[in-house]
Amino acid sequence: MTAPEGLRFFLMLQTIRSKISGLVAKVFFVLLAVIFGIWGIGDYAFLRDRERPVITVGSTEISPAQFDIEYRRTVERMRRSMGQMDAEMARQLRIADQVVDRMTNDAAIDQALASLGIVVSDDSVRARILADPTFRGASGQFDRNVFLGLLSENQMNEASFVALIRQTMGRDALAEALTAGTRVPDLLVDRIYRFREERRIAEYVYVPNSAITDPGQPTDEQVRETYEDNHDVFTRPELRALTVLRIGPDELAAAMRPSEEELREEYQTRRAELAVPERRDVEQIRFADETAARAARERIVAGTPFEDVAREAMGEAAAQLRLNNITRRELPSSLAAAFDLSANEVSEALRSPFGWHLLRSVRVEPGHEPTFEEARSRIELEVRRRLAAAAVYDTATRAEDALSEGRTIEQAATQAGVTPITVPAIDVDGKDAEGQTVAALDRAPEVIRAAFTTNAGQPTQLIDTREGVAFIVRVDRITEAQLLPLEQVRDRVVAMWQDNKRRELARARAQEILAKVNEGKSLGEAAEPFGLTPTLTDPTLRALRPGQPATLPPELVGEMFRLRVNQAGVAAGRDGAWVVRVSEIRPADPAADAAGVTRVRDELRQQLNSDLLQEYLSALRDRYGVTVDRQQVERLTSSN
Repeated sequence: MTAPEGLRFFLMLQTIRSKISGLVAKVFFVLLAVIFGIWGIGDYAFLRDRERPVITVGSTEISPAQFDIEYRRTVERMRRSMGQMDAEMARQLRIADQVVDRMTNDAAIDQALASLGIVVSDDSVRARILADPTFRGASGQFDRNVFLGLLSENQMNEASFVALIRQTMGRDALAEALTAGTRVPDLLVDRIYRFREERRIAEYVYVPNSAITDPGQPTDEQVRETYEDNHDVFTRPELRALTVLRIGPDELAAAMRPSEEELREEYQTRRAELAVPERRDVEQIRFADETAARAARERIVAGTPFEDVAREAMGEAAAQLRLNNITRRELPSSLAAAFDLSANEVSEALRSPFGWHLLRSVRVEPGHEPTFEEARSRIELEVRRRLAAAAVYDTATRAEDALSEGRTIEQAATQAGVTPITVPAIDVDGKDAEGQTVAALDRAPEVIRAAFTTNAGQPTQLIDTREGVAFIVRVDRITEAQLLPLEQVRDRVVAMWQDNKRRELARARAQEILAKVNEGKSLGEAAEPFGLTPTLTDPTLRALRPGQPATLPPELVGEMFRLRVNQAGVAAGRDGAWVVRVSEIRPADPAADAAGVTRVRDELRQQLNSDLLQEYLSALRDRYGVTVDRQQVERLTSSN
């Protein structure tokens, strides 16, 4: 036993001695002596578990506290980006494994840095922090208050952040040293560029499944085979009957009673917002220069109709420039003078980034500011909803406390002032027995997940959703998934057979057209008996670039790049089939696209660097050895 442990144990005995005396004390100490003699003072496995490292990498040990902090930070970052994060989502996203891998890699790299003698100086760390734009204030310079505020938001102190930056800079330096000499072979760049940038032009006809209007009727044997081959389709999913305690602004708003003073204060605060702005219909004529605009205005003032001048200046486009039902704020400031005109008055020549304008207001709908009485119902509704949103937490807590005291969910609902909702049946996708969305749990997938991991007769924990609604759900009954009898789903089985038959016949028709093309007919001639006309594609790449919209189905594009020039083929999709013939292949020319070649080279270099770093990390793990206490990981992440 170490000195601190001995001191703590001594103090504990002193406390005991001060509380008991006589024969009881003597018996107690004898029992203590026997127990410690048998097991030993230091044999506290349940305490030592909390001190065992979660991860060991060589000589580095990562404690439960360190792992717990990093796991919580990671979950919080995910929650901020995704809007919600419960235990089930964390498991599905394998956040615990990500944290283990990251902390293991960092520990291995830090040991490698130490063995290589790579040290980051204080001046370098300071310069890095001062240069970070995240920490700049209104003056554009480093602001210590901003710095400390952001650290606080991320649950870090200055010392830990400085240590993190020092580690990061060291790791970056090592990564740069490892990848500095990476070179992508020119031949590889050339081949990949040519593969990606090759374009093809083809003509095609589409035979949709819907073109087969009469697929026929299946025999009894075919119905039975379709049913047997698709049991999963005709199996009713597990259904659960629930009692739902839903606590949100909609449920609480009716009980809110804002005072007259609160409503009037709200009205005064929002008078500008409640005001209805003036709206106008404005006609305009646009000119390329000021001289033409001024001359046109003189003609209108002299009596020429505004419409005639607009037609002369802009033709049919004049009608498209009419601005209907707009407010002053919706106009550019350079044209806002339209709201200073009387009805049908023509403005002076006004300049905007688009040229020179003449404006005329042809309809004026005056704005007005509603009185308190006029706005009262709207204000009261919004204030009630705001008060209700603020009351959700306290109300949900009362309901949760009632359940923890042994009351039923109905009694908890009464205590919270809400009405429980009965859901006769719901599946894991939030649909009822008829396949309709259950409105009470719409947009609450985390609540449905909790309901399907809770035993019958049991309530879930209190669940807060990102919609600002709290739920407690009791599972009243579980109906197991079951295969529906053929007689009950026969119409669906027949419809499935017919859909499959349409698909089969559409592909057969496409193959028939292909056979005629292979016999020497053009695609148009081969498709004409079926009322189909070929479509010519634009020059098409093998794969879409990021952000590029798809104009052709991937099945069709894949077939285009499988064929040679003038060769035809069939591409089958879910809803039909295409017959396609390649008209032209346009090879890529690396010499004409230096920027494109550079992009390919940079992308390949990044991939090679990533692979190199992964191999290096793997080698470090093997060198130092890695041990992960999975039981502790499970315990720590479950408690979170």
